[in-house]
Amino acid sequence: MDLFWILLEHGADMKSVRLATVASCCDKELMEFYFRHWNDVEDGYALYKVILAMPYPLTGIIKEFAPSVPNHKQQLGKALNHFVRDNRLRWIAMTVWMGADPRLPAPCPDDDKNEPETWVSPLELAADGGTLEALKLLKPSAETDDLNRLLEHLFIWDYKDLKIAEYLLSLGASVNNKPNGGCSILNRLFEERFSIHMHFHKDFWELRILEEWINRGAQFVPDSDNDLRHVRDYICHITQADIKRLLQILLRCMPAEQLLRIVKSPRVQKHIGFTPKQLREKLMEWQKPPPAKCPFMLPGQTTFKQARPRITVQRNITIRRSELYEQMWSKPALKLGQEWGISDVAIAKICKTNMIPKPAVGYWAKKAHGHRVSQKPLPDADTNPEICIRSHCVFPSIEDREIRQYLETLVHRLSDAQHSVEVDNPEELHPVTASLKPAKEDEHPDENRPLPRYKQTSDDALWLMFMLRAERVMNALLIFLESQGFRVESNPSRYHTYSAIARMFGIGVPFSIRLEGRKMLLSVDAYAHGLRGTWRDGKRHLVESYFADFACVVGYVAGLEKDKKLKKSNE
Repeated sequence: MDLFWILLEHGADMKSVRLATVASCCDKELMEFYFRHWNDVEDGYALYKVILAMPYPLTGIIKEFAPSVPNHKQQLGKALNHFVRDNRLRWIAMTVWMGADPRLPAPCPDDDKNEPETWVSPLELAADGGTLEALKLLKPSAETDDLNRLLEHLFIWDYKDLKIAEYLLSLGASVNNKPNGGCSILNRLFEERFSIHMHFHKDFWELRILEEWINRGAQFVPDSDNDLRHVRDYICHITQADIKRLLQILLRCMPAEQLLRIVKSPRVQKHIGFTPKQLREKLMEWQKPPPAKCPFMLPGQTTFKQARPRITVQRNITIRRSELYEQMWSKPALKLGQEWGISDVAIAKICKTNMIPKPAVGYWAKKAHGHRVSQKPLPDADTNPEICIRSHCVFPSIEDREIRQYLETLVHRLSDAQHSVEVDNPEELHPVTASLKPAKEDEHPDENRPLPRYKQTSDDALWLMFMLRAERVMNALLIFLESQGFRVESNPSRYHTYSAIARMFGIGVPFSIRLEGRKMLLSVDAYAHGLRGTWRDGKRHLVESYFADFACVVGYVAGLEKDKKLKKSNE
């Protein structure tokens, strides 16, 4: 470097050394000297060449002196475009730090003409052929950028480009981002399906990718006949097995008339094997909505597998903060949970909410083996509010011993995991079922009286299927209740409801089966004493799976009422 300074002192030309070579020396004093004499070495894009040498130690000097360089914004932008194209993630971040604006159009790295019409911003270049990591470093946002326009610049080469599209959508871009209301991704997918790149990456392209975007609501709106030609090429190069699926997919993203226009070509008709008239009939058939599935069209059953009953009632426990602290350090949380009817996890959450320290893992094992353990003090001990703990005990409280033992035996018997209800002859109706004839709407004597909301339905097929299934369910339920010691009797009809009464201990508990929405609902039409009172069709179980749970609840409702009467008579 000493020789360099000597040569400069004796009149050597600064332009005789390329700026990239000067930058590669990473000498801060030398680089600062060139910046101070920039007018003597400037050749249009000298700053761009300096940054392209990637002199990491000189980034601070470049950031300091760059604003004094003419057209420094274009030069920084061109350097950023270069690093985006080459996926130099570190230097993308460094160039942005040095002052490059990723939203400002700048010359492309290989553009020798330097015409402003061909300039592109680093953000657009990152979307068009860049990587997701490079785009994230440029920090696009819905507030500062036109995300829909960036999505239009996206070029579909492989899966990484689809990830860029999903990232832009997550920032707020619209699926149908084109000005005409179409999706540019669909245009790109059809256009690039038969490019050279796709020819060597056939495993990338599948119909499922097209279907995924259409499922998001993407619409195909062509800008010109050239876009329609891409779709025709697409149709003609798929297998015969995929043609029907493809046409059904396309029918979801474009009007039927436009699809008929696409397949009007003799080349396409020959490939798909349909005449225009036949295809029109097929399209009309595919456009028909599928018939709605009725939840009551179930096959006749003779065996009803039962879910395990859960007879629990809610109990509120009130305890002071200091008392809970003493309890936590007197016995393990698992034993406390068993006493209170809650889990040890629930106790830990209560302690965390009220800032109560609890023993660490291994505390009780160390204490049991005689090791020395320490108890954490209660913080802010002066604060001693009441804490309400909601728990569930296994069985409701019944004082009469005979009733309690009978019901506990019933629950134990019905809690078998393999328990099921058997109906020998489903065609033979129970006498109570035969007597239950719910009145139809047109049989109601007072036509001006509105029916309750849950009873109204305008779907005759739904009502018919409900009646058929309700009769079968009520028949099986009555047979099951009698087998468990209940007496059953009919109850006056409630129009769209199958209703009956189950008796135990001389106490009658009314219940009903009705239609709620499109689901069947079984309910206890009496005060349930905090027990579960309704069962409805769900994703895992239908009403038929809850006979055992229902029988236990009805038994306990009757038992609690009987116990209440016995207490009054004893008084």
